[in-house]
Amino acid sequence: MTVIPSTPMIQLANEANERETVGGKAAALAQLQTRDLPIPPWFVITPEAFFKV
Repeated sequence: MTVIPSTPMIQLANEANERETVGGKAAALAQLQTRDLPIPPWFVITPEAFFKV
C-alpha cells in the first residue's frame, strides 16, 4: 500500500506560503521574496518530512 503524504515533502519557493507547513526560516524567505529582494532560488524540505526520516 502506498501512502501519500497530506502535504508535499519538498516545496518550491513559490509554494512555501504557510509558516506551519514550511517552518519559520522558509516562511521568512518567502516573505522577503514578495518584497522583491534579491533572494537566490531555493526550496524547502518540510519539517514533517524531516521528522519522518
